[in-house]
Amino acid sequence: MSVSSDFQEQKSRFQWSRIAKLYTRRLRFVPADQLTKRADTLENAALYQYLAAFQSRSSEDFQQGITMALGDQRRASYLFAQDGASSGAELLRSKAVEVFLAFWLSKSSEEKKALLERSWNLTKRSLQFFHASKRFHEYAQTYNRLSAPVALSVEHDGNLGSRVRKLREATEHGRRTVAILRSVGEKTELAKALIRASIFLDALADDSSDKVKQRDYRRESRRSWDEAFKVSRSVALHEITHPLHGFQFADPGRNLQMCEEALRTVTPMKDNFALGRLMDFVAKYTFYAAESSAGGNPAVSAKEHLRALHFAEEADRHYNLINFTSPIAGVIWVHSPYTEHFLSLAKYEADLGKRALLEEKSLRSAPELLRQAKHSGIPRVLFYALYNSSKAEVAVAGKERNRQRQKRLLARALSVRIQAQQMMNQVFSSTKQENRTPNRSHPKSKERAEIVSLFHTGT
Repeated sequence: MSVSSDFQEQKSRFQWSRIAKLYTRRLRFVPADQLTKRADTLENAALYQYLAAFQSRSSEDFQQGITMALGDQRRASYLFAQDGASSGAELLRSKAVEVFLAFWLSKSSEEKKALLERSWNLTKRSLQFFHASKRFHEYAQTYNRLSAPVALSVEHDGNLGSRVRKLREATEHGRRTVAILRSVGEKTELAKALIRASIFLDALADDSSDKVKQRDYRRESRRSWDEAFKVSRSVALHEITHPLHGFQFADPGRNLQMCEEALRTVTPMKDNFALGRLMDFVAKYTFYAAESSAGGNPAVSAKEHLRALHFAEEADRHYNLINFTSPIAGVIWVHSPYTEHFLSLAKYEADLGKRALLEEKSLRSAPELLRQAKHSGIPRVLFYALYNSSKAEVAVAGKERNRQRQKRLLARALSVRIQAQQMMNQVFSSTKQENRTPNRSHPKSKERAEIVSLFHTGT
């Protein structure tokens, strides 16, 4: 079997580690004076080592895999630097990848945010160099490889102005990439770029206060989304797992079906990020399915909530393997879902004694939710934690017979709600939803109205 056919065979089976080794072996046959060819070979070895790391079965293996990828990427950067000005764009791209790899190793939420910001800044400079020198293939390749850092940066960013700036930049680069790939007919890369452009446009609509621009962004986002599925449905389904959440159907059931189809596509790849992301989405859509059936059989709704919890716990397991904290917290935050879960079950419990026990369980799980949310450093997650812990305190206080405990619970609930209100004003614009996640029948307004009502009534 030739090296080329061996490469394609391993690629079709998602054997990323073996492909990385093929590139490492190939390096032995590249002359020492061919700096850019050696750098390109190292960069490819690093890329497939990075992909292999996400297939790890333990956090230790993941860390080791990313460390190996980072080592090869640094060697590539060194060679690009040695080659001089002619490899300036490649050097910037390589440095951007280095910084992004460091993000996956960092344990500090603040450092993670800074690394994402730095990676995107280096990526932008690389893209500008490629575009100015009319090296359009490299431009498109760089965008598709390094769109994730800016998307993750947006998800972790609590500043509206900063989010909008990054989204506009990513959207413009995405449009250029789509135009380039349409002209050369690379279907796989085009489908990727279309979904990513669509995701950034949809997020930009969420954060826009201009109704006309909102409408235009959403229309363009939907066109790109639909085109991607026509170009390659399997690639588009995988790209649903890209950071930030794109187009959503009005019917949560259709969103759930799409995510379940994507899960079947992604499962053979054994990618812990993709699997965690999809299970995160499935948990939320299942949660909405449970809520939408609340007017029917309470037993069915309770069963659906248990299914949602199962998917949340599975998402958490996959994320923990790769040192990742989910920024998606509209409902049932996967790293600590129990406060909301027990409150939801309590609504369907007819026995008042059992309902009170479920509400107490919810309250007992709230400190852990708040601890993890604060540790995440993600404003939306902390808002979610504050909001749900205050709901648990109010629910228990409503049935509490001990007047002193009741007063303590209500005082704490009021304090937490004030913190949540301040955070909501800081993070969210007046036109966007509480979180860029799958939501109920009209996700962008219903939850806001409910929360505002809760703050005003205190019940």
